[in-house]
Amino acid sequence: MTLLAVVALSGVAQAADAKKPGVTFYGTFASSYFFRGNNMFSAATKDDAGKDEAFPVAPVFQPGFTVATPLEGFVFDVWSSFSLTERDGDYNLKSLDEVDLTAKYSFENKIGSFSVFMITYMLPNTTGAQYTEMGFSYTAPVILSPTLLVANDVHYGLSYMAFSLSHALKFGKDMAITPALLYGVARTHGSPMEWSDNAYIQFDLPFSMSMGSMSYNIRASLIYKLNSDADPSTQFYLTAGVSYAL
Repeated sequence: MTLLAVVALSGVAQAADAKKPGVTFYGTFASSYFFRGNNMFSAATKDDAGKDEAFPVAPVFQPGFTVATPLEGFVFDVWSSFSLTERDGDYNLKSLDEVDLTAKYSFENKIGSFSVFMITYMLPNTTGAQYTEMGFSYTAPVILSPTLLVANDVHYGLSYMAFSLSHALKFGKDMAITPALLYGVARTHGSPMEWSDNAYIQFDLPFSMSMGSMSYNIRASLIYKLNSDADPSTQFYLTAGVSYAL
């Protein structure tokens, strides 16, 4: 899934916050759908031995839009995900089609940047599959932008925590490479939090370029599972996207 900038730590953010009212439309293609360190399409990307591929290929399209409201700092985002292969048959990936609704309020002062958010995850092709999280993030105003994010499932309690470091390397005013390193721990909705079972490290290497109202980005991501039972423990995926701001 991916969402607003505050939830970019999870791997699903697609659009940046706007400083003034407006709408930004975006779309991303990914080699497979990864969410919080997990390949959501793993059932369709296993090799002949039943082992998940290190570079799983189950293409997905993830469009959406972000509305920056007249209330400065408050944005609303609609994000979606649709598998482009194996939608029916044995794998039935259409059951994992997803629509996420996010409301977020952000502000900043001398001690850092703060955000509070609420996300509702919906799987329209799966009966009863809907979850809601509330959470916050904090970014310190120092080098490498250390960021802490905590999300809490409204029914089951703590669902995700992540700590990340990033730094933008700018080329002129319109291009940037922003390496990011993240440690995250997540749990399945409805299950107890097991810190050791779902911890991972993710390294992202995104390149972005802006041309007027259009923005383009490509990203390579490497995930290392800290769970000793994970096989493979390391996976890799790619994304490419475009956005247009009105």
